[in-house]
Amino acid sequence: MFDDALVDNNEFQFFESYYDNFSKSIEINPELDDEIKKVYDRTLNNQAKSLIGCFHLKIFKCLESILRTTNEPDDFIFDLSDFIANYFDKVDYKLNIKNLNDFNELIIILEVSSILIDIALDENDLELIYEPFYQIESRLKKEKLMLN
Repeated sequence: MFDDALVDNNEFQFFESYYDNFSKSIEINPELDDEIKKVYDRTLNNQAKSLIGCFHLKIFKCLESILRTTNEPDDFIFDLSDFIANYFDKVDYKLNIKNLNDFNELIIILEVSSILIDIALDENDLELIYEPFYQIESRLKKEKLMLN
């Protein structure tokens, strides 16, 4: 399962609306509105990137476990690792989490994909590693969580 502690321990979850949390400051100095929103958006997006990085490491951990079990080098593993790494580099560059709803949708995507990784690990099946990866790829696109 995806490590919910990464999300639960995050104080950022309390900032459901930057405006509600900083309304007095914005009321006194309306020029702060743009600056606070910029910091809020950047922090939310960076937190999402951090969670995706943890998920990417989980894929590597699963690959490592399967390799330790099978003890067989395989070109498929190297191709898969490169393919997935290139995609996650793109995600790091183009991720566009705009609000807490987007952030929560990303968490759901990661949780579902983590279940699929756990199944691949239980079955020692390298080809099943593709499934959670494609789940993320298709859902990020469907939910429009990445820039074009």
